[in-house]
Amino acid sequence: MASSKISGYNFFYILAAVFLLAWIYITVQQMHEWGGWPLMLFFVSLSIAFKGNKVLKGLSYTVLILAAVSLAMYYPQYFKTVGDFKLSALIVPLLQIIMFGMGTELSLKDFANILRMPKGIIVGIVCHYTIMPLVGFSVSRLFNLTP
Repeated sequence: MASSKISGYNFFYILAAVFLLAWIYITVQQMHEWGGWPLMLFFVSLSIAFKGNKVLKGLSYTVLILAAVSLAMYYPQYFKTVGDFKLSALIVPLLQIIMFGMGTELSLKDFANILRMPKGIIVGIVCHYTIMPLVGFSVSRLFNLTP
């Protein structure tokens, strides 16, 4: 029974490879109006396949986010408005849902690890408030963006 479970997840790895090859073909042929669907299906298949792997299981949600983002990057017009309602009003609630989803992936053991070894968190916070603003400033100067 365990082998059928493994082969089921392996099917999604194969399916992901097929969708990736389809996306590469569509991109090479410059049929960009169709490119979003195989790329999104690649990420969805990969996410399902990751669920069957102990090491990669935690990345499944992140890969689903990549699927949604890839679709939005190819077809932004469908993500701007619904009727007269501007979807930009949903940015804050959707970010909250995404962060909640990421938080539900954490276990009590993860929090215990943070308390035992806080150095990684401290380094992350310092980098977040130093490196990221410096990179943003550098990119804005490099591309001569307006303030």
